[in-house]
Amino acid sequence: MFRDVGAQITFASLLDGQPPRYPKSDEAALLTDATRRFWADTTTLWTLRASDFSAVSYPGGHGPLWHLAEDAASIELIGPMIAVGKRMTGFSNTEEQAAGLTDVLRFLLKDMLKTQGSPYSKVAAWQPHVVIDGLLITGHNPTSSAPAAQALPEQLRNRRTARA
Repeated sequence: MFRDVGAQITFASLLDGQPPRYPKSDEAALLTDATRRFWADTTTLWTLRASDFSAVSYPGGHGPLWHLAEDAASIELIGPMIAVGKRMTGFSNTEEQAAGLTDVLRFLLKDMLKTQGSPYSKVAAWQPHVVIDGLLITGHNPTSSAPAAQALPEQLRNRRTARA
């Protein structure tokens, strides 16, 4: 979606080549043209610097909980862009329970955000919901992916306008 609005994009993973992904990501019902384009082109995360980008987007799913939450390169990249205490949303505990993952995950995102002091917002399970706090844009669940992606170019335009 970012390319569709003319953005220059760098895809990165913690590993050379394909990023690790949740097995269900390859199910036909979840695979879209946008996700196919994403999987096609990556670089290594540790080679990137925050100062080289206007924004960083982490695709949702459970991968970030396993691979990015405590990775030094990930923290160094996004640390300058966000701060604790920002308003956020993400997969709710109810949705994790419905997916049968509460006993599998390293932590529940909602609980971790609240523990870290970030105001957490949610709506009914499986409904789209996006929270914008400055340039931090978070989506509630997979149905929020497209609206969250659409919000980023608008926020960047607003930021440029405010600086002018």
